[in-house]
Amino acid sequence: MINEPIIIEAAEIEVNTDCPRRCTYCPNSVPELRIKRQMERSVFDRVLEELSKAAFVGRLSFHLYSEPLLRDDLENLISHARKILPRSFFVLFSNGDLLTASRYGTLLEAGIDRLFVTRHDTRNLPHRPFQEVQFSSALTLTSRAGTVHAVGSPLERRCYAPTEMLIVTVDANVLLCHEDGQKKTVIGNLMWQSLEEVWWSPDLQRMRSLLKEGRRSEASEICRRCDLRKYAIRGNAI
Repeated sequence: MINEPIIIEAAEIEVNTDCPRRCTYCPNSVPELRIKRQMERSVFDRVLEELSKAAFVGRLSFHLYSEPLLRDDLENLISHARKILPRSFFVLFSNGDLLTASRYGTLLEAGIDRLFVTRHDTRNLPHRPFQEVQFSSALTLTSRAGTVHAVGSPLERRCYAPTEMLIVTVDANVLLCHEDGQKKTVIGNLMWQSLEEVWWSPDLQRMRSLLKEGRRSEASEICRRCDLRKYAIRGNAI
């Protein structure tokens, strides 16, 4: 095991899998990928425990390709996470369909620092502190590693996403990258492995090294199909 601190810029925990929308650029638009599940509390607590051991102080969010506001107990999860990770920056990503004035207030009370809301229709939201709104037309869209549309030749471009980010699914699987719309490239599982074991695993170190050299076609199957350009330099995870 490598005797170095684990430095994670951003962690994303998939507290649920469902979303009421079926946007064509999202894996939730693919019928066979629509599975309604919620992360069990024991799994959530275990992930937080591992992040705490790693002295995590980066950005924490509560989604993958889902709408976290579908969880009625989301505020309870956030409040508990705030106790475990008092120095982290909590960000909620949402489509805003369920974001009422009351819910906005309880989310801030629970510990959310910032809300990023993407609107998929022409209806705007009231101006609120700590809330940023963008429309889907402003998004930089990707194939989600070939999930929503095919990709041509692999990009010969560096990528630091797996170096900076921790992506944990509803089952506590750790994915190589958030672009893995089909959740195929699993690095480990935090229910039976420590974060240290997963983060410094030989497979993940090998893929990181290849990606840092821009050798995506050699790194993994999803990297060969990825058209994301954002992480060619470090520091994009926040």
